[in-house]
Amino acid sequence: MAFVTIEDQTLTVKLSLSEKVESLRFHDLEFKLSNIDDVYVTQRPFDELSGLRVGTGLPNVLCVGTWYSADGAIFAAIHGITDGLVVSLKNERISKIVITTDNALETAHAIRQQI
Repeated sequence: MAFVTIEDQTLTVKLSLSEKVESLRFHDLEFKLSNIDDVYVTQRPFDELSGLRVGTGLPNVLCVGTWYSADGAIFAAIHGITDGLVVSLKNERISKIVITTDNALETAHAIRQQI
């Protein structure tokens, strides 16, 4: 399961080895805190996804990869039906990240305090 760290004005989404393989992305994601537009928690993380997927997906079970649409790219690492952390970005190649994590509410609060 992906997890988020904040260090040196950078938000890092650390992916597990299986998530790197499933997403066809072999590195962690890093974003400047100044490029975070919004952060929130959703009870329906799968509903945040739209467009064409590059990665792995089983609806309402597992979605890991990047979705491309006219609205921009969305990176997701969603496992199961649980709360999802959503981070909207500006001035980045990825416009939104959606991940499930054990502590989505606490992580969203920690990010909000930094931006």
